[in-house]
Amino acid sequence: MADNTLILYVCTSNATKLSVSPGIRLWGHTSGISDAEITARGKAVSVSSQGEEIRVWELEGRVSGKSIEVRPNSIANDALTSAYGPWSEPSSSRWNDRRSWVGFDDEMVLVLKETSDGRESLMMYDFS
Repeated sequence: MADNTLILYVCTSNATKLSVSPGIRLWGHTSGISDAEITARGKAVSVSSQGEEIRVWELEGRVSGKSIEVRPNSIANDALTSAYGPWSEPSSSRWNDRRSWVGFDDEMVLVLKETSDGRESLMMYDFS
C-alpha cells in the first residue's frame, strides 16, 4: 500500500462456499514493504524494501495486528548514522540493496537480499 501498511484478509472455504473477511490494516512500517509471510497459526513477518526493518506480527485472536520492530544494529550502521545524520542518505551502494524474500519459523527469520548489481546474500536473524 502507498501508506506502508499491509492488509490482512481471512479466507475460509468449504466444498460450496468461499468467504473473505473485511481487511484489517496492519500499521508500523516506515518504508515500503517488499515481502511478507504468514503461517496458519497467525504469525507473520514482513520486511521493508529499503532500510533494515523487519516486523514480527502476532495476529491470531486479535482484532488488529500488533507488531514488534526488529532492526539490526551494528557498528557500521551507527557510523553511517553519525556521519550522515538519521535523515540523510549516503551515496553508498549499501542503500541500493533490495530485500526480495522473507521466510521464518519460531526461532529465526531469513531474508534474501539482492544488491543493485545482482549479488545476493542471505541474512539470518536468530531469536533462540
